[in-house]
Amino acid sequence: MAFIAGCAEEPSCADGVKNGLESGVDCGGPCRPCGGPTATTKAPEDCSKLDGEQKDACFFNNAVNRLDAGKCALVGNWLWRDQCVRRVASEKGDIGLCATINNTAEKDQCRLDVAISLRNDSMCEDITVPDQKDTCLYRIGFDSKSNVSCGKISTDAIKYRCLAMINKDESYCDNLQGNKSKDWCYSRVATVKPDPWVCKSISDASTADDCMIAVAEKKVNDGLCRDLRNKTLSDACVERVKQAKDRMDKFAGQLGGLSNTTSVVPQ
Repeated sequence: MAFIAGCAEEPSCADGVKNGLESGVDCGGPCRPCGGPTATTKAPEDCSKLDGEQKDACFFNNAVNRLDAGKCALVGNWLWRDQCVRRVASEKGDIGLCATINNTAEKDQCRLDVAISLRNDSMCEDITVPDQKDTCLYRIGFDSKSNVSCGKISTDAIKYRCLAMINKDESYCDNLQGNKSKDWCYSRVATVKPDPWVCKSISDASTADDCMIAVAEKKVNDGLCRDLRNKTLSDACVERVKQAKDRMDKFAGQLGGLSNTTSVVPQ
């Protein structure tokens, strides 16, 4: 039974890692709000018997668990109240609820949440902050593999990276100005298209080597470690590939088979 190392995807709101545009682990930015109640447990029916944050958390949980934005008005803390409406709007896919949020930043986040959940890029247009609007279009474009959504992005560096990644075509990166922007674009393409030639297009030696090591690991081919510009990294590269092969062999063994990956050790 053969196993091929998979390609890494873009950061998500459920990968357990603080990455991408998140301000916390799987929260903030395009993900759910950080802080505040989690709405993961059933709250008491009579929240009025509680005090302070416990009361607010109770009202928050009841509103979110019932998807009743009207009950969010009972939450005393204004930030939690806005986050409550945002959570309900996202869960229900109701963009209209976002207009009832007072804080502008939370209102934009709400629109972003709903647009992404519904994969409706027209909803991104009401977001007031250009960077957030681009984030909205990027997430929808990447998740939907939509050239149309990616093409609406106003910032070239984000637009062409989005197009390059969904099409697995590094030539889109050539539309960017400046080596730094191009290098970042190439390195992101390599996460979905583990091709050593993509890494060789990168001008910065350190970025190119990071890219090549990642590709060698994904393809479980330590022969690619020979192509590192900084030869002192070869041993570390080979070790990364070995660890990847060990993981694949272990997984294959659990399924009753063996991976048929081959390894070529640099001379």
